[in-house]
This record gives sequence, structure tokens and C-alpha cells, in this order.
Amino acid sequence: MTLGLALLFGLVVMPALIYLPGFYVLRPYANGGLFALYGDYFKGLVELRQSCWIAVLGPFVFLSLLRIFRDILRKL
Repeated sequence: MTLGLALLFGLVVMPALIYLPGFYVLRPYANGGLFALYGDYFKGLVELRQSCWIAVLGPFVFLSLLRIFRDILRKL
């Protein structure tokens, strides 16, 4: 369940979370707007770009690390 929700978050929400600060700090996305970023993002997943896969797997890895550290702290 956690893996599915984290991957869904990585696929749907992470591109928007990457786009918004980039829009305000770096100006508009060079290839278009938010939907152009989504298109390039999914294209990057198919092309196995490392940066896209880090964005997809990031939420799951973060939750996994939180669980590991929580378990370690409980044992102390």
C-alpha cells in the first residue's frame, strides 16, 4: 500500500512540486508550461533518465528511511 501511494505521489505530485519553485526562481519552463513538463517527465521515465526516476522513487525512499530510523530509535 505504501509503495503504491508513494509511487503515485512521485508520478503525479512530484512534477508539480518541482515545477512551481522552478517557475518562480528560474522563470517559465523552456518547453512550455506545467503540462509540457509532465510530457517531458513521462518521456524521461520511458527513456530511463536517472533524474526522472529519482523523482518517482524519492517519496518511497524517504518513507522507507523514516521507518528505518524510527525502528532504530525505538530499539535504543
